Amino acid sequence: MSSPAYHTRKKFIILPADLKLQRKVGTGQVHERALLEAENAYAITCEEIDFIPLANDIFRKLHQVVDQLEQHKISNVDAAEKLRQLFMNLRANGATFGYDLLGQLTGTMLNFLESIDNIDNDAQDIVKANTKTLSVITQKKLSGSGGLAGEKIEAELNQACARYFKKRQNKSNT
Repeated sequence: MSSPAYHTRKKFIILPADLKLQRKVGTGQVHERALLEAENAYAITCEEIDFIPLANDIFRKLHQVVDQLEQHKISNVDAAEKLRQLFMNLRANGATFGYDLLGQLTGTMLNFLESIDNIDNDAQDIVKANTKTLSVITQKKLSGSGGLAGEKIEAELNQACARYFKKRQNKSNT
């Protein structure tokens, strides 16, 4: 149901602001000490949570989707949607826990998956190889950018995607 404010030819309804929250907490700047306490609590929480089991669960689900696709137990459309959701989840959680390289690689995979209509065997191979690479990154706890090795891994994924699109383009031209 859409709000009356979004209809272009209907009368707008103006609702008065509810100031309950403002009366409860007040207005103005947040005290610097309160901000520091909140940041410290967040940092401690992130340090206490182990990202590896969460990532392993996502990797397991990624493998399941690819296996279902190979066995024709899931449609291409459903597989693509599930893969995008899983990579998106992995990207968000990786960034939260300081796995910048993982975030870069999953971002590339998301762009790749959003650019293709059909997850053919070649696309499945790229997904599998990337999933294996991401798994190694988390198991080795390569947080941050991964340095020179991270750059090489990212370049190889980009090249694999480029080769895929070139091969696909050559097929459509013949």
